[in-house]
Amino acid sequence: MKKLGLTVFILMFWFDCIGQNQNIIIDNSFPYYVNQETLGRNTIGGDTIFIASSRTNPLRFQFTNGDAQNPLVVINKGGQVKISSPNNYTWGAITFENCRYIKISGAGHPNYKYGFQLSADECGLAFAELSSDCEAEFIKISHDGFFGITAKKNYDGNPPFPHPVFENLIIHDCFIENVSEGMYLGETMSPGMEFKHVKIYNNIVRNTLRESIQIANMVEDVEIYNNTMLNAGLENLIYHTNILQIGNNSVVNAYNNILIGAPSTGIIVLGKGESTFSNNYLASNLGIFIDNRSICDSLSPTVIKGNYFKNMND
Repeated sequence: MKKLGLTVFILMFWFDCIGQNQNIIIDNSFPYYVNQETLGRNTIGGDTIFIASSRTNPLRFQFTNGDAQNPLVVINKGGQVKISSPNNYTWGAITFENCRYIKISGAGHPNYKYGFQLSADECGLAFAELSSDCEAEFIKISHDGFFGITAKKNYDGNPPFPHPVFENLIIHDCFIENVSEGMYLGETMSPGMEFKHVKIYNNIVRNTLRESIQIANMVEDVEIYNNTMLNAGLENLIYHTNILQIGNNSVVNAYNNILIGAPSTGIIVLGKGESTFSNNYLASNLGIFIDNRSICDSLSPTVIKGNYFKNMND
């Protein structure tokens, strides 16, 4: 009887422990892959993963999840984290692959506004494959690579049905410069993975070879606001000389943005209608261009109101 009581106590203690939140510290000795195997357990909602300021090697998170009430938080610790992925060592600096309910934050040290500084040959920060419900804040990305931030899975126009959905993508208070594409959000071919409940705000994107921000297949509740986008299309590559591109199969409410400097338009709208552009400041570009594409709702309005245009290009 005593043995049985002890066994029950141990089992109860074990079940209680596995349900508790844990703080995990990743320093430069931790492997490239962050997953159940390398962590020694599955993550749960409310866990915090601290990235030590000593970490310089890239990271790829795989199937690391929080939950709808409590995200898994990834945050810098002890100062600014400078991660670099040069010479094709890896595809990106920090990648989340098949991850849900994630928040990556650079707000972990009071002396640094951007607690993460990322560079790579291809991508600074990626939400890849079937990721969803992801937030990024206070991250600086500056490199010669292609993407600043990307979120998508490629299906080349042939996704499974029903189409996969990425919900609750939130990117705010980030600083991106000197890349090819500032933010590449959604696959440009349609149909594709769909995005719903998206907020892109308070970011600075400057000196990009192509667009500052481009979105596609964003079908519901999309807001882009309070962003500053400067000097886009520096490569002067055909079809990539605009600042903000609203791509195929997309809706948006874009407001209070500053868009300055591009060979072509400040805003190019190729979506499906049901979009509003208000109180934006556009200077040293060709203004706003609207066209339809393969997925278009002719009964849905595109509203342009209260914008300010200055020094439009000839």
